[in-house]
Amino acid sequence: ILEIDESGFVLAKGAEAEVPESIRKVWDSRLDRVIARCRSPKRARQTLELAAVLGQNPLQEDWEAVCAAADLEADPDVVDSLGREGLAKRRPRGWTFSHTLCREAIEAAAREQGRAEIWHSHCADHCLATFGLGAENAERHARHLLAAGRVEDALPRLLSAAESHARTGDFDRVEEMFARYDDALERLDRDTTKESLRSDLHRVRNSLFEARVDELEPILERAERMIAELQDDELLAEALFVRSRIHRHRGEMEQAVAPAEEALILFSGRDNKARVALLQRSLGELYRVLGRLKEAKASYTEARKMFRELGDEFQLGWCELGLASTEKQAGLSDSYIRHLEAAALAFEHSRSYRALGCAYNEKGEWLRLHGRIDDALEAYAEALRFLPASHSEVGVAEFNLALTEIAQDEWDSARAWLRRAKSSFDRQGRSGARIYVDLATAVCAAGQQKWEELELLLDRVVEPLQSRGFSNVDVASLLQLAGDLC
Repeated sequence: ILEIDESGFVLAKGAEAEVPESIRKVWDSRLDRVIARCRSPKRARQTLELAAVLGQNPLQEDWEAVCAAADLEADPDVVDSLGREGLAKRRPRGWTFSHTLCREAIEAAAREQGRAEIWHSHCADHCLATFGLGAENAERHARHLLAAGRVEDALPRLLSAAESHARTGDFDRVEEMFARYDDALERLDRDTTKESLRSDLHRVRNSLFEARVDELEPILERAERMIAELQDDELLAEALFVRSRIHRHRGEMEQAVAPAEEALILFSGRDNKARVALLQRSLGELYRVLGRLKEAKASYTEARKMFRELGDEFQLGWCELGLASTEKQAGLSDSYIRHLEAAALAFEHSRSYRALGCAYNEKGEWLRLHGRIDDALEAYAEALRFLPASHSEVGVAEFNLALTEIAQDEWDSARAWLRRAKSSFDRQGRSGARIYVDLATAVCAAGQQKWEELELLLDRVVEPLQSRGFSNVDVASLLQLAGDLC
């Protein structure tokens, strides 16, 4: 219907061009042509709607699973038809919509036909079956739940998503999750005082990652007063858990134990296995750091049993990693390796790659302590590859790299890693971790015969470490090494 003249393309004489009412109409028209060529246009459209609901880059296994849940078949010919029109591209393990507007047009049509809520509900169920209640995929799960109209179910997932973003330092996304949470509360036709208080508690918990705990602690104090008036044991237990986390964040491990134990008692009498399991794991971490290894192993083992029953591979991995650390401190190498391998496998199954980075970090620490320095450096490099630069575990990996360099008398390189670790810890407000950085820096000072710096650093770290009762092989070995170098 076009011809060329001196000015370029023009409408041919006698031809009529139908101008679409909107961009959406353009996409609808292109998609209608593709779908009309399929063997079963109606079913093809529905499978495409499910793919669009999954997202811009659906994995083949996810698409097949949600189609099966809807009694449909993920037909590869549909994707090939889209590809011939330039609307889709194959990629490893799946495919992608070539244009965002194309996917959005398909999803919008599903909403208009009243099918979108059903499709999102299938996707939400698939998320839960595939990833469990792990925090890394909580935002995706919450998005599907909200779009499916399952608002009550979405609330705890939004809070988990906020914490996941806080751990990676993406605080704009944290605020976005809380904004969605507040919007979701407005959709509920009932009193939401308790849910608002729960949100406040999570805001304070997440402030630990942003070094804003002192600024937001008054929110916790106000929430504690309101919870006391409500006489709600479940919220009281959550407030106690947050108190424990604050103590732990400040390096006050002994003070962190009592509120966590009290929270566990309050939760144990309730039908909330996931929360009880999480508290058991948290107590395991506290007991382990304090050298109470028998109690640590018991807590981790109980938590692992509960998470296995819940089918939560993500949290199961963290329990295995905690058991690995406990066995390492007890000098039990064989069981340490067994638990570490189980942790890595659980993280891979739940596609929790940041957590997998933490497992590599733990593996590097074991290799370093056993003198396998080159292997340790390789493991730490893998850890940093999986961990985002702002993740709370990055400082630990950087610190461990410094210790590896110290073991090789590479003082300047060790100091460079220690500076990076200190920067990471400062950014996260982890004041308790700075003591370890100062201690390792003291070893560097001794190795370089910088006696005045050494004396200043030891004055700063020895008393706080002793007063906190830490039992840690690195603390003991660093103090011994600093003395030997003197």
